[in-house]
Amino acid sequence: MAKLVYKGKIKGNDVIYKECCINYYMNGGNKMNLMKVITETGKEFHFQCLYPYFIKECLEGNKNYLHDDEIHEVIIKEKGKPTLEYKSKKISEFTVEGRRAKIFLERATEMYNEIRREIFNELRAKPKDKKLEKLVRTDEQLQEEAADAFNTDTKDYGLRLYREDTKRFIKFFSKIDKNTKKGLLNEIFSSDYENKEAVDWLNQNEADLLREAGFNG
Repeated sequence: MAKLVYKGKIKGNDVIYKECCINYYMNGGNKMNLMKVITETGKEFHFQCLYPYFIKECLEGNKNYLHDDEIHEVIIKEKGKPTLEYKSKKISEFTVEGRRAKIFLERATEMYNEIRREIFNELRAKPKDKKLEKLVRTDEQLQEEAADAFNTDTKDYGLRLYREDTKRFIKFFSKIDKNTKKGLLNEIFSSDYENKEAVDWLNQNEADLLREAGFNG
């Protein structure tokens, strides 16, 4: 079963790191480590390691040194650009794509391990802050997460993000269609709550839509 080892910020980037995830691609019950990184610019990195070492084991064994993992797959997503995906099985010295895969995976391994060492050092330096325990969700929180996941009311969902999570609101708003955006804007500007950061973003990035919808920002 996957173990959520870390969820937080490393050098301004949002990081989710899991260990012992089930690996359906390998025989023999092998586990893998997974890491997702979202930068301050919105670029996403998804790392996969098929033959991992585990931070949790190092912490439990009170070890001071963490072995590096080697990344076997990296996916890079950036708005407005094609998704990049490279796998170790595609590495080849005889083709451009094969050499590109090698170079990208080497850089992925470097980035992943740099972040992973930061996680290890942070958890080791603060053994009494119960950081791992803080990641455990209550049933009430899990119910909220489930309600969020199955919510199909776009206006309600968007308005809640506007009130609670500016970054997710911006990401959500950027993906929905024009008519849905107008409907959500009506909900936002009819409410008695103002998210100044979100409104500033709308004025900067959706000025034409605001004018068309009859809002002056």
